[in-house]
Amino acid sequence: VGGTGLAKAGYKGLGLGSRSCHALAKSTALPKPLINPASLIEQVAKTGSRKRFVPSPLAEGAHTVFRRNGTTGQITHYETYIPQTNPRNPNQWESVKRFDGVGGVDDRHYNKVLKKYVDTPHVHDPLTPGGVRDAELWEIPKGLYNGK
Repeated sequence: VGGTGLAKAGYKGLGLGSRSCHALAKSTALPKPLINPASLIEQVAKTGSRKRFVPSPLAEGAHTVFRRNGTTGQITHYETYIPQTNPRNPNQWESVKRFDGVGGVDDRHYNKVLKKYVDTPHVHDPLTPGGVRDAELWEIPKGLYNGK
């Protein structure tokens, strides 16, 4: 996402398959892990069957985590976090956007404000009335639908 370098968390090949997550961080240099990679796998696994994202424990500022298709390597989902802006919220990170690029009929969402279903690809955006909207072209990862 805008002007960030890719910093892989270094957990590829640890059995996460298509649920593996990588982080986009501001620096291209990868800091030494402060945690055991196995504990990150446990953290991702604890999210359950809903496959929720977990903010990167290595991030020091605004960052994006994403999920790749295990077969094609294409980015299919991502979520962008910023440092928490609500002093009453104990969470370290605040989600500002989540992109869902692939999914079946069950992956569409109903926007209660607009009173319509929003199919995939879509973006969960807290600034959008109803919280979900169609994805704009610039928000769709390069090559997700055209194979390039």
